[in-house]
Amino acid sequence: MLLNNNGFEIKKVKNFGKCHSIMFITKKTKKFTNIKYKNYKSNFNLFTKLFNKWDKDVIKIKKSFQTSKNTYLFGGHVFSQVVIAKGKINSSIPILDNDKKKHNQYLYGTYNKIKSPEIIKNVNSPNIYLRAGEYDQEIKAQLKTINKSVKFI
Repeated sequence: MLLNNNGFEIKKVKNFGKCHSIMFITKKTKKFTNIKYKNYKSNFNLFTKLFNKWDKDVIKIKKSFQTSKNTYLFGGHVFSQVVIAKGKINSSIPILDNDKKKHNQYLYGTYNKIKSPEIIKNVNSPNIYLRAGEYDQEIKAQLKTINKSVKFI
């Protein structure tokens, strides 16, 4: 709808993974179509459900940090930015990410530093917030190999 309403014709749609990403190959046209949005209410409800889930996540993260300073967020990406912004998450909570280029950098828009997951190697029962969609199981397995006592929020 957004592409059509702004003068783009969709030539091809390519899906990556089960639900990871969708790429649209488009062509600019002079024709503008004004398509009415039919699924507004159901999509609004999905979005509201996601925001409510994040609110619950923020409560869990804050509770974990109050009881254990061994609390981490996984992912130097938008998922962490959302919970940090929504919950005004403490900047002393480190963010773990596999991308070496991100290590020792601040997560954009925050005062939270990104670290290598290896920093949890000798930590007693680290608590890790993880919400990376399709990659959750792979990341959990990786973190368990680094530290068997890891707990997930």
